[in-house]
Amino acid sequence: MSDPRPKRLAAPLRLLFAAVIGVSVGCVTDFVADDAADTLCTGEQIDCDGTCIEPETNDNCGDCGVACAPEEHCHDRVCACDGGLHRCDGTCVDFATDPQHCGECDHPCGAAQECVANLCVSM
Repeated sequence: MSDPRPKRLAAPLRLLFAAVIGVSVGCVTDFVADDAADTLCTGEQIDCDGTCIEPETNDNCGDCGVACAPEEHCHDRVCACDGGLHRCDGTCVDFATDPQHCGECDHPCGAAQECVANLCVSM
């Protein structure tokens, strides 16, 4: 004869228990009806394949697996350019010297000009 008692906590009670535990440890696993594990992350953490991570790292910037380029860092969940560089067309450029982005994005200097201190000047 089978045991009539439930083998798992009722769903609302499981979620309450997971929330209480999650606040104290940062990340918990809740076993759902199909025996698959659901990861519940707390605070700003996000679930990346069952592991709670901070979405402010250079390897997981804003989402799982979103990596910043070597000249970038993660800031407010977005890859940002280092050292005063600016993002143009997906790359970091120096407005002061870049002849394709002189002073601003998509502002190329002419054929006989170079970018000096954010301005296109004749050579």
